[in-house]
Amino acid sequence: MMGRKMSASRGTEWPVIFSWGANSYGQLSLGDTEDRTLPVRSTSHVSEVKQISGGGGHTVVLTCNGECFLCGNNNKGQLGMILDESLCLKQLSLPTTVMKVSCGWEHTLALTNNGDVFAWGSNSHGQAGLEVDSSSPVKVEGFNGHPVRDVAAGIRHSLAVTDDGNVWTWGCGKRGQLGWLENLQSGQRWSHKPRTVSEEMKCRSVAAGAYHSLAITVHNRLFGWGDNKRGQLAIEPDKTAGTLMFSKPREISWNSGKSTEVISCVASGWTHVLILLDGGDVYSWGRNVYCQLGRPSECDQTDGSRRRDMCWKPAKVPHLPKIDHIACGSEHNIVLTANGEVYCWGWNEHGMCADGTEEDVQVPKQVATLDKFKTHVIGSGAGHCMVACS
Repeated sequence: MMGRKMSASRGTEWPVIFSWGANSYGQLSLGDTEDRTLPVRSTSHVSEVKQISGGGGHTVVLTCNGECFLCGNNNKGQLGMILDESLCLKQLSLPTTVMKVSCGWEHTLALTNNGDVFAWGSNSHGQAGLEVDSSSPVKVEGFNGHPVRDVAAGIRHSLAVTDDGNVWTWGCGKRGQLGWLENLQSGQRWSHKPRTVSEEMKCRSVAAGAYHSLAITVHNRLFGWGDNKRGQLAIEPDKTAGTLMFSKPREISWNSGKSTEVISCVASGWTHVLILLDGGDVYSWGRNVYCQLGRPSECDQTDGSRRRDMCWKPAKVPHLPKIDHIACGSEHNIVLTANGEVYCWGWNEHGMCADGTEEDVQVPKQVATLDKFKTHVIGSGAGHCMVACS
């Protein structure tokens, strides 16, 4: 997600970049491939960090000048360069200024200042919007001349919002995550050509999970479609009732009881969802096997039993101060407070919650080793985190 700009002081001081978690491919930019259970300072120098995004094993750091720096796995060309992998951040050459980036499992999207979308990496299911894989950035075509205002990448699908509010999707659609599964040819479950989801649903931003999609409308309504096996669309999963998958957008009811509250942004892991309200509260729902909801997950089922591994009912995440920004890994979360403090919770097998252990973190816990710094930008990959501090 977009973070607050962090400026270097007259070019003499650089932002302090810390990273932790899974590092099998060098995605932490620490010069090696060892996991870290506590934040470690990177030796890479990147000025004015604007956004950080991570994929299955790679990381992208975007500067306020629109420059992209990448590290980690490049087996499918997801770094946009010709090399096997990079253990430290390397600058990517792009023909224009980038405003936002988003990482899928093995592909990367970049939104430019003139509303174009560039993609590179794996295109196994059309997720890069191309006909073949590409190890260098290629412009995605097919938005009917409308400039794009937001992008998001799932594991193997992609989303974009154009200036007229339309949501476009492409890539894998086998779980309904494209929102137009019925328009595919018989037996086909993916497409590299962007298509609109709904002409009636005018949106301002999008997010992607593993096999589901989310969109916030201009009127502050939240819609979701795709996989609902873990309740990630805020509907009780029931095979007999046909609620395990939705191939068309459905509105998600998240009401906090305050009719004037606005959704600032939505973020998604593989099978869980977070929303941030403009008042600073965070709500969660979906799968909770690794405590990624940050709260108890017991949900009553229609048959009178209870589910403890998920909760499809959105509820506030407790034990958090006012939050400014949110980001999700595959099964963990990282959030940033208004005071520049960082909290993590959820899956912690590789140390992605930064508490020095590999035990899952049940409720939000402050990253204590960063308390001498003020964090300005946060980002997460599937199993790792990276932040920029001063």
